[in-house]
Amino acid sequence: NGLHDYIFLKEIFANVILLIMCFVFFYLRKFKIGKMDISYFFAVAFIFLIIFNNGDNKAYHTITMPCVTMIICWLIFIFLQKWNGWMEKFIKILIFFGLLHAFITWITFLFPSLYYSLVAPLFNNADIISQYNNGWMPGLTPHYSTNGMYLGVVSSALLSLSISDKKNRVKNIAMFIFVFSALLLSGKRAHVLILAVVLFAIFMVCNLKDKGIKLIQIALILILIISLIVFASLIIPELSNFYERFISTIESGDITLGRSDRFKIALDIFAENPLFGIGWRQILYEYQNIYGYIIDTHNIYIQLLAETGIFGTFLFVSFFAYCLIKTFKINKIRLKNNISNGDKIGNYILFSLAIQLWFLIYGLTGNPLYDYQCLIPYVFSCAMITNINRSFTFKEKNSDLEIINEKRV
Repeated sequence: NGLHDYIFLKEIFANVILLIMCFVFFYLRKFKIGKMDISYFFAVAFIFLIIFNNGDNKAYHTITMPCVTMIICWLIFIFLQKWNGWMEKFIKILIFFGLLHAFITWITFLFPSLYYSLVAPLFNNADIISQYNNGWMPGLTPHYSTNGMYLGVVSSALLSLSISDKKNRVKNIAMFIFVFSALLLSGKRAHVLILAVVLFAIFMVCNLKDKGIKLIQIALILILIISLIVFASLIIPELSNFYERFISTIESGDITLGRSDRFKIALDIFAENPLFGIGWRQILYEYQNIYGYIIDTHNIYIQLLAETGIFGTFLFVSFFAYCLIKTFKINKIRLKNNISNGDKIGNYILFSLAIQLWFLIYGLTGNPLYDYQCLIPYVFSCAMITNINRSFTFKEKNSDLEIINEKRV
């Protein structure tokens, strides 16, 4: 979130700590691969691709720190396949930090002097003050987009729990409203639309028989949320920033905000290097030569084509599809076995679905594959599904799938 140099002194120390934790886990858990799942193949393939199809590593003759961090993410994914009992802890940690960012977003919004004197000086970003003055709240991050990523991911998680976790529904709804209101203060537009898609998807896969009732409930909830936003905006106008930014973007005549130029550059690079691309994270330097500063494509699928070609893009997209399809399949089995919404397994499945959808849709207009604020929750959410899949034994009986064994997850 921009504070890692304060916490770990240098990025290298953060990675060293994570690596030590990985090896300790390896030793204490006596980790064995056991039965191979296709997700192992994807994780290992990503690690090899990031190491060997990486221009930075070739130029400096070593593995760079961003490369190490990405490798650790996928090592953790592998470890989580064999470790039971972590899912509830992860959800609580994610929600805690989401609430923390939401709280600081509101505090710095309500007390500008506090932001100018204490928070803004922490970050080496000349634009952060202008973002704040425009009403786009950066919170405790170096950019309002970074703040929006934290708040968007956690809003999706709380939205799923508000629907699936009957026991804690009131508490989850209250936390969702709090975090979502902070997201509105950040001024992020796409995140609000993505949450509407997540809401629709979660409702449609819940254990409600009548599809018509589901659609009516979704419509009523959206109407209620919109009404609350409109009403709250009369009291706090900054809550309507996302809407005003929508209007100004449409009036500008370029709804991609310049992204279309980068899309064209990336696709031209892909046309010249179709099989393996130009190397992991190398398009940053192409944009730097053109624009004078480093920036991502803001579309992970197009950027993957440019940097990893058909080969790498096929690997990543296959993994995305595998986890998403597996999520729907496991949820279908859960419903056939009358495991109701509100059970922990159901909460984990719908939680994972919400995070996956948020990540994949945001990937059309953002950089979640390269921003760890999005990537790490996504990796954990996919690990939830692959872990649950390994923890169940299925058999086919009378054309139905029946759970015959369940281990603790």
